Amino acid sequence: MEGQEQPVYDDDDVDYDMPSFDKEEGISGLGRDPSMTPPRFNRPDPEESVAKRTLSPAGYIDEAMAEDSRDGVEVVNRVVYGSDTPTVSTFRDHFTLPVPSSVVRYRHSQGAARVIEGSDFQFVLEEHVDPKDKRHEVTIRRIADGGSGLTFLRCLYTVVTAFWTGFLFVFSMQVLLFLFLDLAIQLGITDKQSDAKWFSALGAIFAIVPLVYGLASGMVLATAFVGDTWRGHLLIRNFTFRNYSIAIVEWVFFSFFLGLPTLMACFTMLAQTDDWWTITGTFWVFSIAFFFVLFVLNVILYETKACREVMRNISDDDSDDFLSVLQRCIMLRQVAAYSGRMMRSYISRGSIEDAEQTDKGSADNMVGETIRERTTWRASINRLFINFGWFEEYDEPHRFFSVEDARDVRPFITSHTWSLERIFCRPRNSRYIAIIRGAGAVTRAQMKSSLICSLLGSFLILFLFLSVLVYLEAGVAATMFLVAFAIFISLPNFKSTYRLYSVAKDIVFARTQAKNAEASAGNGDESGFETERDAASYTYTERAKLAIPETESEGLYLVDESYRVSRPTRRTAWVLFWCEISLLFLWPTVSLFAVGNWPLAILYGGIIGLTAFRYYFSPAAAMEEIGSMDLVDGKTEREIWQNQSRLNEIVGNISRGKSRGAWVSVISFFAFCFLALFAGAVGDNSTTAEIEDPTYHYMQGYEYLPVENSLRYPTCHMTSDLQESPLTAMADYIFLARVAYRGNVTQSELDNWFGQEVAVNQEELVSVYREENNVDSAVVFKLITYPTETGKDFAYLAIRGTTNQWEALTDAQLWSGAMLMQSLREFLPFGSIWTPVMSLFIDAAVSVESSSIEEISFYKDTVQFTDYLKGHNYAGVAVTGHSLGGGLSMITGAQAHVPSVALSGPNTVLTRKSLDPPISMEELDRYTFNIIPARDVVPMIDDTAQNYQKIRCNADFTDVIGCHDTTRALCEAIYTCGSAGRPVPCECVTQMGFPHPEQMEGTELTFAEACNITTTAN
Repeated sequence: MEGQEQPVYDDDDVDYDMPSFDKEEGISGLGRDPSMTPPRFNRPDPEESVAKRTLSPAGYIDEAMAEDSRDGVEVVNRVVYGSDTPTVSTFRDHFTLPVPSSVVRYRHSQGAARVIEGSDFQFVLEEHVDPKDKRHEVTIRRIADGGSGLTFLRCLYTVVTAFWTGFLFVFSMQVLLFLFLDLAIQLGITDKQSDAKWFSALGAIFAIVPLVYGLASGMVLATAFVGDTWRGHLLIRNFTFRNYSIAIVEWVFFSFFLGLPTLMACFTMLAQTDDWWTITGTFWVFSIAFFFVLFVLNVILYETKACREVMRNISDDDSDDFLSVLQRCIMLRQVAAYSGRMMRSYISRGSIEDAEQTDKGSADNMVGETIRERTTWRASINRLFINFGWFEEYDEPHRFFSVEDARDVRPFITSHTWSLERIFCRPRNSRYIAIIRGAGAVTRAQMKSSLICSLLGSFLILFLFLSVLVYLEAGVAATMFLVAFAIFISLPNFKSTYRLYSVAKDIVFARTQAKNAEASAGNGDESGFETERDAASYTYTERAKLAIPETESEGLYLVDESYRVSRPTRRTAWVLFWCEISLLFLWPTVSLFAVGNWPLAILYGGIIGLTAFRYYFSPAAAMEEIGSMDLVDGKTEREIWQNQSRLNEIVGNISRGKSRGAWVSVISFFAFCFLALFAGAVGDNSTTAEIEDPTYHYMQGYEYLPVENSLRYPTCHMTSDLQESPLTAMADYIFLARVAYRGNVTQSELDNWFGQEVAVNQEELVSVYREENNVDSAVVFKLITYPTETGKDFAYLAIRGTTNQWEALTDAQLWSGAMLMQSLREFLPFGSIWTPVMSLFIDAAVSVESSSIEEISFYKDTVQFTDYLKGHNYAGVAVTGHSLGGGLSMITGAQAHVPSVALSGPNTVLTRKSLDPPISMEELDRYTFNIIPARDVVPMIDDTAQNYQKIRCNADFTDVIGCHDTTRALCEAIYTCGSAGRPVPCECVTQMGFPHPEQMEGTELTFAEACNITTTAN
């Protein structure tokens, strides 16, 4: 800009200062003379012409301009002042700034620059004095402060911290799952323990809610740690290293986040270590974990210090020793938790200059027709117990504040900051100021668009959900139920839409009221602008040419106030406190120790202990009581600002951060799923019962010929060493996996498939084994023997898959960690780099599993039975199974060192080190084989080992579980590989949609006729 002296950053011409902190002057910004009065931001007389005000010695111009630079990156706003004497302005750093601004002063000119740091940019306020007319000009620049290299490094750091956060989530889900499994054991519904232990069971029940809250609090801390890493470690730098040199701090961060892991990678590669990345990745994550622990401890420390300071300063009459302050903190928390409340919402209007007074809801500024009040359900309950002396009413409703009130957080909504996405995604009951008159006033079109977008967005979400259900052919009853449930959980969105409608209506009413008041007072707009684009909507140049007067900005404040109308008496508050400590902390911890679940007991005690300490010693509760940060003190102004800024970050991003509600909802959802499985397991009496699925019809005299000129399924006949197994066809193993689900018809099924009395179901041998070895396990398996040329029988162990909720819990026990880790890998950028270390972290996640939970693992019984068979006079042993049975068969085969062929089984690569004993990749690659139908989600769990075969699935895309069907897999195998003398089930054609097989020589009836006769006879 002409006449503006640009800063030259030279050591001889520039002083580099941090802002000075003086109690009388505040934080001096750009070198204003302390004797001078700070400039006020009042508007000039609207009737005063621009020309007269431009060079007025005592006046000033508030010139709001926006000029885009040629490259479209920099936006400059100028605020110009006029005065006889050159001065520079005084600014005060607000505690919402994460770091204080810096000042650069010019020695040979009247000017200075204030630098305000952002995450990857800087705001620079450059103030200069025009030597011609002595005007003061402040240029606001947005300057990029980074580059692709900085972005890459921060992305790298953030990916590592995000992986650590993901591991903490997996660990949390494992802890929650093990708690429900422990509850099932203590209730005596497992085969390992028939007698209920009610003391321990009640302890596990009491532990559910506090554990969900404690785990959610931990995830909030982890999320804040990830965000702090992306922003350049601002919080942890201000917490732990605030007294150290910035250079030292940067070297510490570099060393632990990149330098030391890089050196570890170099050393391991120089040592020719094959698993160099596993070692490096593990070391890298544990380096991040060290900083995370430091971060958590400092958050707790500063929360405690801030709460103690505020509680000490609330009243000077109370004792300031630690126990007295702790008692007051607990009492304050109990009153906040159990008080009856009245909620009031209204719109307050006023000028921006009087923002503080307007926000507090002065009666003169309230728009009376917008006031809405309601009382909470707790207030109604408290009223019932007032006569018993448990609760008491306030003489007058007692106002308490929100954390946003105390943090002074209230964004502006103007015509420039408004957008459909922000309005639709804005949290409910959010605080904001809507500018209704003056520069940047929200237009009617924007208000209408906000309402339409909110309503249309909610409708589109429900309509999309309904469309997905119809596409998946969920059925009328299921669709209606799920849609009703979706509407129920969407009620807050509809309430938010209605609230937005009410606000828009109130804004229109308030604008009309303001215009009418001005018209009555004779202060109406004389400019003649009556269209939606009023005088304030024009640019500075247009206003100057048209002589449009300045319009004073006026805002509408959406105010939500909370009042306490009743509270617990002091005695009631302390009784409730000791009940909480006894039932939610002491009882669960003692019960877990009593049953020998030491890992979970120690973990629960630590998590809930820290959570309870933060819950009762909460600075957020103290801030809600006083409504400001004025009681956060310090020895100097600088220390006061640091303490307030630090507390603002902690309370705003952690204690009451936006992620808090989200994490509580996510972990509560998983807890509800585990609870549903647990409830189903309690009410399910079929843990060892046979599953009688429909009778299948096998047709002799018909065959499928192998597909010619095709390389599909080279494993149709397994030619590798199966320990001299007489069965090598893939279809035979699929059939045996299917037989595991059959009941009394098992032998007839074997006769139809293999021939009369060729394969034998050794049901009696299995029963004798279970009785002699006291194996009362919920896992169901069958022993099928098949003759060999040596005269010895070959033993095939067929393990049944999931048929009830208890077996689903077993699935979750074994594979939930791998499934969650896989999801994390897909979510993270370049997530596959963490695959080599995932098995180690899954093993760490299940380390809290108690010995009683380990004993109910199904694979221990199948491995024991396989070892038993190996010790008898059999030609060999092989294992097979479907779904859960397939996963157990691969674990059994790898641990017992026998061949295992699974159908649709969850894999074991990531889970292998968490098993007892652990399994190596060599064992998985040597002894396991998995048949994986396309689009079957179960074998997608965990990573596949070396040997597997993918097969086609002809089920409709909308059939979610169709590809998991054993019959469909059997039909696909014999259709593609050829039936090879085995019968063809009628269900392959009638139910699965495969082509009709060929008639063999001597067969008179067509396949359809034969199937029709057979099904009619049955």
